[in-house]
Amino acid sequence: MSQTTTSGTDWENWQRQWDAQQEAYLPDREQRFAAMLDAVEASLNSPAAPRVLDLAGGTGSISRRVLQRFPQASTVMLDVDAALLTIARGTFADDVRVQVVSGDLGDRNWLAAVDSTVPFDAVLTATALHWLPEDRVAGVYAEARSLLRPGGLFINADYMPDPGLESLTEGLAAVERRVRDARWANGVHSWEGWWEAVRADPALAGPAAERDAFYAARRGDDHTEWLASSAWHLEAMRAGGYAETGLVWRGLLDAAVTGRTALL
Repeated sequence: MSQTTTSGTDWENWQRQWDAQQEAYLPDREQRFAAMLDAVEASLNSPAAPRVLDLAGGTGSISRRVLQRFPQASTVMLDVDAALLTIARGTFADDVRVQVVSGDLGDRNWLAAVDSTVPFDAVLTATALHWLPEDRVAGVYAEARSLLRPGGLFINADYMPDPGLESLTEGLAAVERRVRDARWANGVHSWEGWWEAVRADPALAGPAAERDAFYAARRGDDHTEWLASSAWHLEAMRAGGYAETGLVWRGLLDAAVTGRTALL
C-alpha cells in the first residue's frame, strides 16, 4: 500500500489518525470488522480470494482489513466524500487489488459506478448508512443485491440499539462515553478536530472544501442521522429480496445485520 506521494503526503499517517478518532467513538470497532470478515469466510466455497464491495468505505478501512485477512482478495471501495476518497486513492495508489470509485448512495444510479460484470462475494459497510434517509437505506439493500453472487452477503454494521433492552440503553451509552472521553484526554482527535486537521493540510484542503460544499447542498449544515433498530434493517433486507437475514455481531449499542442471497 502506498505510504506517500510525490507531494510528500503520508497517507498511512492519515489512516492511523482516522482509525484513532473512529475507535474513540466505537470502542468495539475492530470486533465488528473481525466478525464481518468471519462471516465472509464462512460464506465462501474457497476462502482465498473473495471479491468485496467496500460500500461508503471512507478512507478504505474495510478494504485494508479485507486484504490483511485475505491477501489474494480484491475490493472496490466506493464513497462520495472527496476528502476521504483522496486519502483512499493515495493509500491504494500502488495496490492493484483495490479500485477506488466515487458514487452517491443517495441516488440509485450509484450502481453505474461499480463494475457488475463479475459478481461480488460480499458487500460490506460500517457506520455509514445512517446518514441516508430511510427510503434510501432500504433502496441500497435492494439495489446491492443485484451485485452479489448466489449465497453472497450484504453486511451493515451500525448503531442499532436493542429495543428489548430499552432501560439499559442510556447506561450502555454512558460506558461508551467514558471510553471516548478517556481517549480524547490522551490526545485523540474528535470528529470535528480530525476534519479541522484535514482542512489545514494543503494536499486535502481542496477535496475537503469540495466535500463541505456537497454536504451543505445535500443536507444543509446539519448532518441529520436516521437511526433504526436491527429489526427494521432485517425487515428491509427481507423486503429487498435476501433469502436469509440475521445478526452476525452484537455490540453494546451497535450490530451487524446480514442478508444472504439465495443459494443455487
